[in-house]
Amino acid sequence: MYMLPEGKRELSDPPKQDIGSSDIGFNDTDGIRTTFAQLRGAWEEGNEIGTHFNGHFCGAEGDVGTWTVKQWKS
Repeated sequence: MYMLPEGKRELSDPPKQDIGSSDIGFNDTDGIRTTFAQLRGAWEEGNEIGTHFNGHFCGAEGDVGTWTVKQWKS
């Protein structure tokens, strides 16, 4: 979600959720650039980069706690 602009939200197909959905919204071009720079800096410092429940589908029916390994990998 952090690297996907609002205009391309239909490219997101999260498990057990509607295509193009996200509980945190999508980014704009400037936000994507800033996020990329921050992620790169964190990676260059040796940090592990994880999903952090990308999309924040927590607490709702079909939330990340119910996803299978195959769904996570998708």
